[in-house]
Amino acid sequence: MTYYALDYHDTSGTALFEQPMVAAANANGALIASGLDAWAGTAAGGFSCAAGLLIVTAAGRVRRASDAAGTRSVAAKVISTIAASCPANSAIGCLNRNRG
Repeated sequence: MTYYALDYHDTSGTALFEQPMVAAANANGALIASGLDAWAGTAAGGFSCAAGLLIVTAAGRVRRASDAAGTRSVAAKVISTIAASCPANSAIGCLNRNRG
């Protein structure tokens, strides 16, 4: 799973930051889900915090950890990445077939 962006108005820094991870995954045949893509359609006005995807503390500070909505978006992206790699396009079917 790659990183998401706090501000979706300019994601070039996030894309640059995650390039080595994506390159390593691709070179080794690993699946990698995009955190950037997971939140792109949800980030309100382009901001992850405004969309309620991050935890806001009582002091009004934003933690760089996802809240329930953010976690669901990330989990959905991971599942869709797995599903897309399976012949049956089913993450559950793919995982069940690979049990040892």
